[in-house]
Amino acid sequence: MEILLQNLRTLRRLKGWKQQDMAIRLDMSVPAFSKLENGKTDIKLSKLDQISEAFDIPVAKLLKYSYVDIQDHAAREERINQKLDSHGANVVQLQKTIIELYEELEDFDTN
Repeated sequence: MEILLQNLRTLRRLKGWKQQDMAIRLDMSVPAFSKLENGKTDIKLSKLDQISEAFDIPVAKLLKYSYVDIQDHAAREERINQKLDSHGANVVQLQKTIIELYEELEDFDTN
């Protein structure tokens, strides 16, 4: 049950869904979903099927595999993308500097 609850929270967050979004998909109130996600109420088989459909993941995988690793991978990927964006900005600045220096060199050669 613990793996299922972890997966439910992890997959919901990976999708960028709030508890309200998930509650709507499962046709239940937000407080009821919160209790379900926090393990305060049992998950009925019909809800388990709906959860499986919402994430497009078979029930067996929801119960067996941990998707926390996927969340860790997504976080690492986001950090790498941020570094790439930062380096991309540095490259653009270096290109501008090279162009300016080249233009100065051309001006120097013509004088």
